[in-house]
Amino acid sequence: MTTTSERGEIMEKGNWMVLTIFLTMAFIVSLWTIDVSVSAIRAGGKLTNEFWVRNPGRAYHVGLWLAIASWFSPSAIAVKFIMGE
Repeated sequence: MTTTSERGEIMEKGNWMVLTIFLTMAFIVSLWTIDVSVSAIRAGGKLTNEFWVRNPGRAYHVGLWLAIASWFSPSAIAVKFIMGE
């Protein structure tokens, strides 16, 4: 069930900003995951520093998917604010 404000908006501007900050942080984490994974692939090692995926190839692809999702979402939010909706 969604609640709306007096103006009929689903989320207030402050909530959108918090969501954008969270997604930006997720994007930075995804870049870090890609960096660590590529380093492990090149060194022929495994990921052992508290990663839930030990295979660097899998972690690399998880980082790519996270980067795509976390970059697309703020772009959609930016378009929403540009269009004024």
